[in-house]
Amino acid sequence: MFQFSLDPCASYLRHALSCFMLLGPDHYVELCVTANDVTLVGAVGDPEEGCMPETPNVVLALQLTPSNFHTFSCTENVRLGLPCGMLFRELFDAKGGDFLSLSGDISRDNIDFELLSVGTMEMKVAEIPLLSRRSGQITLPQLQNERLVIIGIAAELFRVLILSSRDRFGSTVTVYAIGKQVVLRGQDKAVVLRKEDCVIWNPVADRGFLKFSTDKANALLNASILSNMVWLSGQCNGPSCMLNFPFGRLGSLTFYFDEDNASSEGNAGSEDDVV
Repeated sequence: MFQFSLDPCASYLRHALSCFMLLGPDHYVELCVTANDVTLVGAVGDPEEGCMPETPNVVLALQLTPSNFHTFSCTENVRLGLPCGMLFRELFDAKGGDFLSLSGDISRDNIDFELLSVGTMEMKVAEIPLLSRRSGQITLPQLQNERLVIIGIAAELFRVLILSSRDRFGSTVTVYAIGKQVVLRGQDKAVVLRKEDCVIWNPVADRGFLKFSTDKANALLNASILSNMVWLSGQCNGPSCMLNFPFGRLGSLTFYFDEDNASSEGNAGSEDDVV
């Protein structure tokens, strides 16, 4: 059994769900609740009972912070598949000060949804059907600390870069950390960010690069709206990259790009081209 209420962050969750909606029609969300963590994961695959892999190909994860909830309790680790569109529609009218309560357990076919409007004190009640049910925890991708590259870019600047990404970069962006500069390269064009435009944490002496896809540019833009900084992290010259968007005390959104979905176009420029 789990129960939690967001105080007063219902509109933040609605905004986060809009990013999941922009991933495409073949996505639904899996709500993963443990005694210490609440995570919404964008999962790809057949949502029928038992068809989800133990470790799905994670595209997007929203990690919430239970210590900041109004109320929270969990007696069993659960992974519940939900229709993302229905949950988003129920939250569509949520305002900034509204309270959201979700509760359920693995033995039921739905979870209870209650949205209290602070302005009118009206309660909206709904049942969200479950598409899959299982016990246990989900395993999210993790980056090793060894040769880890972390780059922070102001969210407003990140939005400007993404808005022009199709003309400037194509669908794959390679990000290089070179000394105190960051270079974003795609196709035959590059943008150089000086130290005042970004933050670089790179414990290795040589060049490091990360690569991510802009195929879901609208989802990246939505995720950045409530953030002050966008954090890119990955192994130095490695195949995987994470984009993390912290927003408020609700939690943070993380896009994970592995070698396959970070390199949808093979021509992203080579490291030797960067000067």
